Amino acid sequence: MAQTAVILAGGLGTRLRPLTYTTPKPLLPVLNKPMILHLIDTLPQDVRTVVLAVSYMADKIKDFFSHHDTGRDIVVINEDKPLGTGGAIKNVGGYLSEDFFVFNADNFASINLKEMERFHQEHGGIGTIALWEVENPEAYGVVRLENNRIMEFKEKPKLEEAPSRMINAGIYIFKRKIVDYIPDGEVSLERMVFPSVLHEGLYGFKFTGYWIDCGKPKEFLETNRFLLSLGLGNIESAVEGFVLEPVAVGKNLCGKNFTLGPYACVGNNCVIGENAKITDAVIFDNVVIGTSAHIERCIIGHNVHISEGVELKDRVVGDGEKL
Repeated sequence: MAQTAVILAGGLGTRLRPLTYTTPKPLLPVLNKPMILHLIDTLPQDVRTVVLAVSYMADKIKDFFSHHDTGRDIVVINEDKPLGTGGAIKNVGGYLSEDFFVFNADNFASINLKEMERFHQEHGGIGTIALWEVENPEAYGVVRLENNRIMEFKEKPKLEEAPSRMINAGIYIFKRKIVDYIPDGEVSLERMVFPSVLHEGLYGFKFTGYWIDCGKPKEFLETNRFLLSLGLGNIESAVEGFVLEPVAVGKNLCGKNFTLGPYACVGNNCVIGENAKITDAVIFDNVVIGTSAHIERCIIGHNVHISEGVELKDRVVGDGEKL
């Protein structure tokens, strides 16, 4: 059984700027919890070591885990220069178990990892890739399967050249020997490694339910919205306002006579003024929202102050801004 998981979290999070100017993407909150903790919490109990391959704001990530106990050994490995998805795995080779998981850090999925692990053991190949079906596979890595075995892998093909609609969902189980196929330097797992290991047996594990890449503002909002729709949002404060479920509310909320929801997530230590309205939005910690302000389809960063009567729609507001 896999005893190690590698989480690939080395990106700059450019698509989520300005939020990621001050907070590394893995620590951005989804339902008031850093997205990377959602992923760690889904891991099978057999996984005792989690290796985070990071580069951007590595110190902030190390500091976070020095103060948060996950019940597992967390190892943060900083990349001095970009190594790509393949190079990152080789760089942490000393921590890998004989079989190990690999995850992209910004995906949310309903996959059953124990079932995937059983599938991997039964087929005995060098690796297993989680597969998700989409309408248009042009933006993804696409596979051609025969009896669950991957016969061809194409990264971001044109629609007419795609061998199927089954895409790489960014969740893997590998045998440690895959490291032998990864050259030194910056290496793309998808473009350079997968084609070279097909003869060793690379298999596809299909799953259904949901799969969301929350690397862009629209998808980040969609992730919060969807998880709220599943009833996963907690209300940790008394709410003295009008609530349209589903919502999530953090600790120490202050305010009254406001309207919250539907699909609103408010972080810790926030203040909401009278007659304010928050709909389909994610509000980070320590935000002040003025009287009669209206926020819709927005992501509001930490320590933001929104003045009385301000209306915001379809905006991403960085940490510390005053509007």
